[in-house]
Amino acid sequence: MRIEPFFAAVLLSACGAAENLQQATTMDMIERQVRMPKEALALTRYSRFYTAAKSGEVIGTYVASAHNDLPVGQRRWVKDIYHLPAIDDGGCFIVNVIFDPKTNRVTQAFCNGVA
Repeated sequence: MRIEPFFAAVLLSACGAAENLQQATTMDMIERQVRMPKEALALTRYSRFYTAAKSGEVIGTYVASAHNDLPVGQRRWVKDIYHLPAIDDGGCFIVNVIFDPKTNRVTQAFCNGVA
């Protein structure tokens, strides 16, 4: 059976749209329940990056400045953990979040260390 290129593109687009909806739903769920660390800024003062880890958890990295062309207050789902911002220090200007999709709960939210 031969699939015409147009129909193949439509099928791939539909798969991408469903994945984007699931990712947006997950980000919404995380952002509704995350409790920022006491020393951290308000959630909307961070550029927020998310991805699925191999363990199945969703990892979030929040950066209190525009980062990788993502303005403060915006969020983005990235391909994998290697596309999350990698910052070794920064204190509460960097917040790390771990979400367990099996329980639909944020299990951790903590500030980065300080060098």
